[in-house]
Amino acid sequence: MPQFLHHHPLVAKSDKAALLGILGEQLAESYLTHRHYRVIERNWRGVHGEIDLVVTAPDGELVIVEVKARSSGRFGDAIEAIDAEKMRRLHLLARQWCIEHAIRMEYRIDVITLDNFSLPKISHRVGLKS
Repeated sequence: MPQFLHHHPLVAKSDKAALLGILGEQLAESYLTHRHYRVIERNWRGVHGEIDLVVTAPDGELVIVEVKARSSGRFGDAIEAIDAEKMRRLHLLARQWCIEHAIRMEYRIDVITLDNFSLPKISHRVGLKS
């Protein structure tokens, strides 16, 4: 998160978290498109939550992308927020997305994490398993 917003008294904590999420998703999208992924959908809402990004990989594989950003390591690394329950919900959302879009193909779930947002360290975990 930009330093000037991190400690700004007029920006509520929930607004800071939302802004961090938006910026994280934009960085993740840029990261993927520079690697020849094609964005199909952003912030798709389903019964069990939201899919941050739906993309196709350079080889044509359907990929559901979860983006997690942390402004600092105070609460652990961003990947620590992806537990078995989160993966279960992502699979439910992925199946719902495929049904609603009449897609009959395999998919994988990738996770992109951004840690220490002042100097972001981007990590792309491909095909993360629960």
